[in-house]
Amino acid sequence: MVFQFLFRLLKSRIAFLREHRLMPLVKKYEYISRVFYMPDYAKELRMSRIDRLLTEEFDGCISGMCSWAIFVELDNMCEGAVPLRTLDEYYTADEAMTRMVSDSGNVLEIGMRVRVRATNVVLAEPRVYLTLVSTAASNTSANEQ
Repeated sequence: MVFQFLFRLLKSRIAFLREHRLMPLVKKYEYISRVFYMPDYAKELRMSRIDRLLTEEFDGCISGMCSWAIFVELDNMCEGAVPLRTLDEYYTADEAMTRMVSDSGNVLEIGMRVRVRATNVVLAEPRVYLTLVSTAASNTSANEQ
């Protein structure tokens, strides 16, 4: 009887110490489950709002360009990529990769205000893919007419 009491006491003590040691890891796991990091920019996107992200349009600013995409930083500090293959026109970049010009003369420049819609969120990479809805130049020309 005394042996059983001591055994249960020791067993509960070991379980308590194991749970106490794992507490920071459990908290970290739960936080990572809720929050999604953009690795290069340490920006976060709350996963509880993922449905809103996929249904609404957002204003942002072109923050970078590469051979396959333009990068748009949204006003909520999240950044996503607009693949060039999703655009209606063929764009060519200048040597400094600061602006892209289409065959019809439309221009996309770093710092230009644009309106985008999220089309895909890949949590494994993590990456947010966007579609260009309109640019600041097309918004102003539509308002002038």
